[in-house]
Amino acid sequence: MPIEYAPTSWSPLTGCLHTLAQCPVVSQCWAKSMAKRFPKAAGGDFEPRFHPERLEEPYKWRKPRRVAVSFMGDLFGDWVGVSTIRSVLGVVEKCPKSQFLFLTKNGKRLAEFNPWPPNAWVGVSAWNGESLAWALHQLKAVQGGHTWLSIEPLLGPANVLWELSPFRPEWVVIGGLAKGKQDPRLMSWVSRLKWRCLADGVPYWLKNNLA
Repeated sequence: MPIEYAPTSWSPLTGCLHTLAQCPVVSQCWAKSMAKRFPKAAGGDFEPRFHPERLEEPYKWRKPRRVAVSFMGDLFGDWVGVSTIRSVLGVVEKCPKSQFLFLTKNGKRLAEFNPWPPNAWVGVSAWNGESLAWALHQLKAVQGGHTWLSIEPLLGPANVLWELSPFRPEWVVIGGLAKGKQDPRLMSWVSRLKWRCLADGVPYWLKNNLA
């Protein structure tokens, strides 16, 4: 399923077991709703599944691509084996001309796979100040590759704790709820984050759902 900032989607693993404690919008999960619409792509029940036959897909691309890796699940969930993750990273290493974006809510596992391939963009999700501070701490431990932060959906002010962290990601994506009513204070929170990024020289991407 292509997204705004990654035209190509590659899902060697689909499905997720995150709870409400790990994902505050689990009941409104975009990926889960897409899995129901396209069960052949991700399994309608959204149970975690590894698709080894999909590991060959990147080798068939003739031109470099920006690729969202397993956004229809969480490749770094506690339920995913190390060998599965390493098999995916092995493909990334063999396709150096493409850029591969990884994103997880379970950032504590990321350091296990240091050093990362130079064409890997390692991302952690956040939704408010507390989760942003935790995400920055996890990204700080990443060696190799690039780091980015997905603050989506933004559910509370996040710029203050950003200022207290000495670490800065290389890129930030900011978005609102995929569905449901947005908090009326959302754009003021977005504005503060945007100016924080500008002050620190960090490129940012504002999602279409902020409109």
